[in-house]
Amino acid sequence: MALTADLLTVSRGVLALSLAWLVGTGRLTAAAVALAVAWVTDALDGAFAAAAGGGTRLGEWDLPADVLVGAGVLAGLGIDGSLPVPVVVGVLAVFGSAFVLLRNPFPGMVLQAVAWAGILWRFWADRVPAGWIPVAVAGVIGVAERRRFARVVLPAFFRGAAATARLRRGRDYRMR
Repeated sequence: MALTADLLTVSRGVLALSLAWLVGTGRLTAAAVALAVAWVTDALDGAFAAAAGGGTRLGEWDLPADVLVGAGVLAGLGIDGSLPVPVVVGVLAVFGSAFVLLRNPFPGMVLQAVAWAGILWRFWADRVPAGWIPVAVAGVIGVAERRRFARVVLPAFFRGAAATARLRRGRDYRMR
């Protein structure tokens, strides 16, 4: 179970690179499916880690893998001209650097929010036939993970925002 969780985490690194290329080259239908797969692997790696007893070798890399997917989407949106390159570079530089340097979930979550808003807008604006797939996947995951969202994700976001404002560095990337 733990190995499966780790493989799912690693797969998001590959999906991040794939998404940068798919979005950057205008292959938006494939990008919609790849984004949905990335979100499913994120949900499943947590379930497999819990089934394995709560910890895996790459457990600390779960959130960085998620942020990497967001960075890949942002890079693709910059490459294809959907977002101005200075905006993409700025978001990646400010929030990506803050995430890495502060070891805090908040800047990474903000980076992802910008990426998801940008790509979902692109799917909608271009009327991508498969654009509904990541929306449906996010809805299903949202319902399935609603308790975790309320008990873990939101508190980590707000604690992280406060820590970021004080430039406090965390111990690791895990949301506790």
